[in-house]
Amino acid sequence: MQINTNDFNYVPSFKTKMTEPIHSGNLAAKKRLELLDDANYNLFKIDSNDVTIDFLTDSGTGAMSQEQWSAMFLGDEAYAGASSFKKFEKSFQDIMGMKYILPVHQGRASERTLFFGLQKLGVLKQDSIIASNAFFDTTLGWASQFARCENLYCDDFDLGNATKKDFKGDLQLSRLEKLVNQNPNKVNLVLLTLTNNTGGGQPVSMKNIKELSNYCKIKNILFFMDACRFAENAYFIKVRELEYKNKTIKEIVKEMFSYFDGATFSAKKDAKVNIGGSVLFSKDHEDIFLACRPFVIQNEGLFTYGGMAGRDMEAVAQGINETTEFSYLQNRIGQIEFLHKALFTIGIPLIHPCGGHAVYIDAKEYLSQIPETEFRADMLVALIYAIGGIRCVSIGNVMYAEKDSKGNILKPAKNDFVRLAVPRNVYSLEHIFYVINVFEKLHKVHSLLKRGLKIGPGFRNDHFDHFDCNFELLDTKNFETSVLRGK
Repeated sequence: MQINTNDFNYVPSFKTKMTEPIHSGNLAAKKRLELLDDANYNLFKIDSNDVTIDFLTDSGTGAMSQEQWSAMFLGDEAYAGASSFKKFEKSFQDIMGMKYILPVHQGRASERTLFFGLQKLGVLKQDSIIASNAFFDTTLGWASQFARCENLYCDDFDLGNATKKDFKGDLQLSRLEKLVNQNPNKVNLVLLTLTNNTGGGQPVSMKNIKELSNYCKIKNILFFMDACRFAENAYFIKVRELEYKNKTIKEIVKEMFSYFDGATFSAKKDAKVNIGGSVLFSKDHEDIFLACRPFVIQNEGLFTYGGMAGRDMEAVAQGINETTEFSYLQNRIGQIEFLHKALFTIGIPLIHPCGGHAVYIDAKEYLSQIPETEFRADMLVALIYAIGGIRCVSIGNVMYAEKDSKGNILKPAKNDFVRLAVPRNVYSLEHIFYVINVFEKLHKVHSLLKRGLKIGPGFRNDHFDHFDCNFELLDTKNFETSVLRGK
């Protein structure tokens, strides 16, 4: 591909001090076919040493800064009242403006803690409804055990790529109003995901946050943020909402959080750490904080470490300060934008506009020749790995379709995406060029595929089955021919 140097009009925010070898760079395509077969075509079962570029997730896979590594040496590993927790707590209070902080070991523990606490208070009951712009897989897995879950995508997202609006991650207020009117006193919680991971990594506007906050206050509905990628969302508000262009990321973040009653948080994303998380509560919700705290003690550890070592809390505290610097976010999202533009130039159908942490391929369009009930996105994930050793993940039918007890699709999911989630500060431009080269090869052979996958034995049919389910190829010959021609 031709390189446009105008795509790099800023100085990278870091330089490399330490490297990690990639062991599988010369792995033959035939060997990857064997590995896929051994893993039953589920990329979660492939060893990392057999992966050349790992875009499976951006959660806990990033590279920490020298300041974060230095901070870890200051870890206070006391069971109770550790000084590292005080730093951890103060960083959330200073950056996000939340008063009450509960540490947990990662995001799904944060969600579980919040839902248990709200159930204890009687906020979530058997007939309650939780509304969201889009629940991600593990969030849906937990939330659906406590209440009915409703995704309220915005109109712009429903129009797909017919519109390229800046904030297609918004929750449609009119749909929330309709849901509340049809279910009086049953919508007890709105959980807004920033950015919208299920919906293509699309950001949420400050305008939408304000509207939802005002409505929830009027209707006495709790308004919480899934804050995994809060800083990336703040970046998009700065560069896409005109009134915020002269505000700092930290100012935008503080305003964002001021509209919420609290938040769940996985530090493995925007805090750039390998483990950690928290549940956050505003000054008005000490009651929820106190209701949730016993569940941290039962399931995570004491409420001043919550399943984390002191050194991990030190790294989180440093990380959320660094991630709210514009230069870091410009470099981080600039890399995603470059990859997005390059794949679109090749002809890969993508979700537009570019999101913050990943590039999303529309597998429904790209493999339209394969029946919708044959897991197109997972077939594409397997093909990408077999051709170039790139591991990514499907966000669609395997996660969200309505399936029978054997895994057959009864009702397809709203979307069928392949997500290339780019770890923070891990891959260089040379790695990105390699990815682009693999997709150029892929684009020449993807149309050879005529059949997809079916789910094999051992299927559980729950919200977590995609992590370990087995797939079976429906056309081995065409798949292997596509791989060997594209290698």
